Amino acid sequence: MPDPADSGLTVLSEAADGPVQAPGRIALHCHLFYADLLGEFLGQLQAMPYPFDLYVSVPTDELAGRCSKDFGALAKVRQLKVSVVANRGRDIAPMLVEFGAVLAGYDFIGHIQSKKSLYNGGATQGWREYLLQGLLGSPENVRRIFGLFQRDPGLGMIYPQTHVSVPYYAFSWLANRDQGARLCSRLGVAMPSDYFDFPAGSMFWARGESLRPLFELQLGLEDFPPEQGQTDGTTAHALERLLGWVPTARGYRTCIIADEVHPSWSPFRVDQQYLARSSATFDRIEQDAGLRLVAFDIFDTLLVRPLLEADHTKQLIALRLGREDGDVFSRCRGPAEAQARQLAGRDVGLTEIYRQFQRLSACDEHRLARIRAEEEAVEIASVSPRTEVVALLRRAVAAGRRVILISDMFLERSVIETMLARHDISGWQQLYLSGERGVRKDDGRLYDLMLAEEAVRGDQVLMVGDNERSDLQIPVDRFGAQVLHVLKARDLARCLPDYRGWIKSLQRLEEGAPGQALNRELTAGLLVRRHLNKIADFHAEDADLLGGDAFRTGFNIVGPVLVSFCDWVLEQARQDGIEDLYFLAREGQLIKQVYDAWSAGRREAPRSHYLQVSRRAVNVPTLETFEDALAIAREVFHSGPAASFLYERYGLRLSGERWDDIHRRGIWRAGRPLEVQARDVRRIEPLLRELFPDMQVEAAQEKAALLSYLEQQGLVSAQHAAVVDVGYSGTIQKALNRLGSGPVDGYYMATSDAIGKGLPASVRARGCFVDEGEPVSAGSRMLSDSFELEKLLSSDDAQVRKYVLGDSGDLAREFKSLSAEECQSRAIRTELQRGCMAFVAEAVALRQQLHPGFTVPPEVADALYTRLILAHLGQRGGVTTRIILDDDYCGRGLIS
Repeated sequence: MPDPADSGLTVLSEAADGPVQAPGRIALHCHLFYADLLGEFLGQLQAMPYPFDLYVSVPTDELAGRCSKDFGALAKVRQLKVSVVANRGRDIAPMLVEFGAVLAGYDFIGHIQSKKSLYNGGATQGWREYLLQGLLGSPENVRRIFGLFQRDPGLGMIYPQTHVSVPYYAFSWLANRDQGARLCSRLGVAMPSDYFDFPAGSMFWARGESLRPLFELQLGLEDFPPEQGQTDGTTAHALERLLGWVPTARGYRTCIIADEVHPSWSPFRVDQQYLARSSATFDRIEQDAGLRLVAFDIFDTLLVRPLLEADHTKQLIALRLGREDGDVFSRCRGPAEAQARQLAGRDVGLTEIYRQFQRLSACDEHRLARIRAEEEAVEIASVSPRTEVVALLRRAVAAGRRVILISDMFLERSVIETMLARHDISGWQQLYLSGERGVRKDDGRLYDLMLAEEAVRGDQVLMVGDNERSDLQIPVDRFGAQVLHVLKARDLARCLPDYRGWIKSLQRLEEGAPGQALNRELTAGLLVRRHLNKIADFHAEDADLLGGDAFRTGFNIVGPVLVSFCDWVLEQARQDGIEDLYFLAREGQLIKQVYDAWSAGRREAPRSHYLQVSRRAVNVPTLETFEDALAIAREVFHSGPAASFLYERYGLRLSGERWDDIHRRGIWRAGRPLEVQARDVRRIEPLLRELFPDMQVEAAQEKAALLSYLEQQGLVSAQHAAVVDVGYSGTIQKALNRLGSGPVDGYYMATSDAIGKGLPASVRARGCFVDEGEPVSAGSRMLSDSFELEKLLSSDDAQVRKYVLGDSGDLAREFKSLSAEECQSRAIRTELQRGCMAFVAEAVALRQQLHPGFTVPPEVADALYTRLILAHLGQRGGVTTRIILDDDYCGRGLIS
């Protein structure tokens, strides 16, 4: 599971001590509603090691007098202001309305309050004490907090990790979405996603500047509803969430203090609550005698999409419609739905929406029908079953429960029934749709209707769904129903450090070409859909984007990298008029497999061939001059026996007598190790010159055999051919062009700045992720960590050393022997390749069924590989460390 530090958690006891003197002007606001807690707050404020100004809000004059006396006696309080405030807006209104203007002028602001949460019967007991202890607690604690601020000018807010008793779903909007949207609009900040960090309990330390937009809202008491014991859905609850979001939206970082008593790597405890859930949680479906009805939400619960944002389905529809119809759809579809709801005064279905669409767009009936049909077709094609939830439905049916489906959805019944039938989701008895019934789940009225028609009480219902408001909060709070909450896969992704960091990095990229951002999202969606739709029995590797096991590494890293590369190869080949592609052994075996799957059905796709060659198999046949021999020698060779070097590079095996003669004549000293670095071969040149005639004999024999093989493969006669390989300096491509097979172009994952040296001017050599040593994406590790890439793409086949012609002209291959250690890598390699091809299959299906323009953008593939390298750098036990390859050609032997 992730490290707490990866989630932005800081173990405060391990932080360096802070400054002796205050790093700026400090104010602390204390909202003291409960008089019996005065002593507790007095004790906590004695922990302040710096002078500070204290602003206190209280509900009564009597408490104000006590606070003035007791707080005024605190040694570090410079200025004390106690105000009696109306019981409105909880602790938030006093901070922003009563004291906002003055607090805005401080460098640092603290906020604490006398939270009791009486509404939940003590379920969150200890919450207040925990927060106060984390933010105050002791002078050393406070100094460490201000040390963090002092060392990091970009740090905007510090607060404790949520209390162990607070449910993870409190970190969604719940009943506060509409209020949050209005406030975000007024603040001029984007609205955060469904799950985000904020100081639950609204206690924190903040850099004053980070909260400035909240103070500048100039809220009044009238902006807060009268106190009626609300547990959620008020302006104060929305602002509590925005306390954490506004600094982030302004570019400030947040520090969350880790709970050292109840350690958790998740800021809002998703690991201890949701990820800890076992499948036994669902046994109540069969065992609860009082259960009369099991209700399932549909979208993101039973059916899931490969998009991170459901609304982006409309972008897909617009792309598929083409430019003219797509522009009309993008312009009119959203307003048409809003107007249809407004005119009807209730929820609406697609027929009513398209009635307004026609009015707004002035489309004729034929065009209108075509656009609507495309929308329905995309919606149907976009969904796939969430298998573990479908299995729950089948359990409920098998247990004899009455099962109904209930959804806030504009799609017509016929479309949804088609979706369900396609994925064999059956056995349910009734379908309640908001667009059909005119009332919605998210305001409770569709539940009212359903309970009445089903003649059941809320406590006799089990609701299974993903929406924290409509499938969890409303059924529980309003109707007393049981619930099984299943997190949306995209929301779980945002709770996991690996996935969250990667998705944020994708969102920061520039838009790029039309559809580029959508393709990034779809790529992420494929990974998220595959791994994060589980609902129980999670394992540690489930949180690991970068591959806790070989299959996951194949699916999440190798598959995306190769789809991106093969799509690039297809486009380059189209531009260059290439008709035949030759995938070079051994990495080319998997690359070709991906290419064949990705290019299937494309008439313009070049033919693919697997060319079983190696550097050793092509270098010796091209040797004609002594300079050629030196060129072969100049590649790095790590210190080792001279005999190994000569065999690996030139295929020479010298007899003992021959070596004795070489030693006796002083050409090479017996036992002297041979090493080549920085292309310096001066020390071995005499030995090479002595053996050059032997090399020429070997080269002539191998050349005839290799040309025979190349002729069999059609490469000698090919007019428009290119090789495809990992890279990097194009050794094999250059050799093939010298042998007269050509011109032969080259398409590589990465090329070094040496790629052009030795190539004819008319021959092309291009790099996908790194071209001539220049990475397409900043920070790419494709070239610098190329051997890890070769491991991920490696084959079970042995490497071919050379081709041999028999006396009768029969062609044979001579292979290197695989060591026992290399053979042990086969099981891992099988899983890697299985994962890779599973991704390819899902990517092909997405392109064929949903988005014909889909590909994995190169910057996304490159970033995934780079993240893998950075994460596993220096670690033992990673997937690549368990794959063993030989590098005898460079004298390194077996490498893990």
